[in-house]
Amino acid sequence: MILRFFFERWWLLCAVLVVVELVCFVVWTRRRTTLAARLSWISLAAVVLLPLVSHLVVTQRERIEKLCRDMAHMIDVGDIRALEAHLANDFEAAELDRDEFLSRVARALTRYRVDQLSLLRMSVTFPRPGEAVAVFDAVCSAHSQQNYLDRLFSRWQVSLIRAETGWRVVTIEAIPSPLSPIRNLRDHLR
Repeated sequence: MILRFFFERWWLLCAVLVVVELVCFVVWTRRRTTLAARLSWISLAAVVLLPLVSHLVVTQRERIEKLCRDMAHMIDVGDIRALEAHLANDFEAAELDRDEFLSRVARALTRYRVDQLSLLRMSVTFPRPGEAVAVFDAVCSAHSQQNYLDRLFSRWQVSLIRAETGWRVVTIEAIPSPLSPIRNLRDHLR
């Protein structure tokens, strides 16, 4: 929890540090001691340095969130080749292996055009070392020759493993949700 606060929530860290700096400044203006002055300068340095360090350090959770957002962008632009690079060799989704899944996604993207795909409410957990599970909502517009679906909502679970070159996706599955027409990924990848 502390690591998340310091490295993943830099905006919250900035707010807390500004409050601490204001308190130190008020203490210094009232007391005018050397100790109060040092604390004020240290807290001012922390206001500048800690958010910078927080922004520069990329945690595993942030890497996985970025990977999921990058893959969503690949779907949005229809770049199946780039998507393939992020799937593990033993990838499986809706009882489809990696190659069959990619060919069906490519076929589905010729029938439907996905626009404005965004991921919301992303949660990343680490059940075991070297494994991660990301759960998120996806919202997009989908166009076909017959239909136009605006604000198509779906919920997804992506399981990942850590490889030498980064995180790789092992499984993708649709999570049934009351607002989503997508109950099973296989039905949409015919």
